[in-house]
Parts: sequence; C-alpha cells; structure tokens
Amino acid sequence: MIELSKLSSKGQVVIPKTLRKKLDLKEGDKLILFGSGDLLVLKKVESEKSVLGILSQPVREKVQKRGIKDSDVQEAVSWARKRT
Repeated sequence: MIELSKLSSKGQVVIPKTLRKKLDLKEGDKLILFGSGDLLVLKKVESEKSVLGILSQPVREKVQKRGIKDSDVQEAVSWARKRT
C-alpha cells in the first residue's frame, strides 16, 4: 500500500489512517527511522530492547558471514583490556 503525506513546518509527518489501521499503529507507539540516500523507512518497535536488536542486525549479519565466533569476541576483548 502506498500513501502520500507531507512534512509540516515542525518536521511532523502524518501517517494516513489506512496505513495506521493496517499496521495497527496507535498513539504512543514507538517507531524507529532508517534513512539512506533519499529513502526513509519507519518501523514499529515493541520495546527498547527490540530497538537494539534492530540496530545491531547489520553487524550480526556481517559477523556471521565472516565466521566470527563468541570466543573470538571474548579473546579480542581480553586482549584490548590488557592493553589499557
């Protein structure tokens, strides 16, 4: 579903009622915003913990692709702590 909205002088955007209903968005719901180039994406978050999960997802994907294990991270942390 695509809807059109516009930015107010205060930087506010109205999410059209059809989208709010479809996505079950209610007053007070928290949204996280992602921006890249001229693209803006809003995502509903259920809790503060889920925000961290969303933000760390790209890092987790890179770690998995490179085959980095928890033990590798622990070893790097230990090494860094010894240097200070």
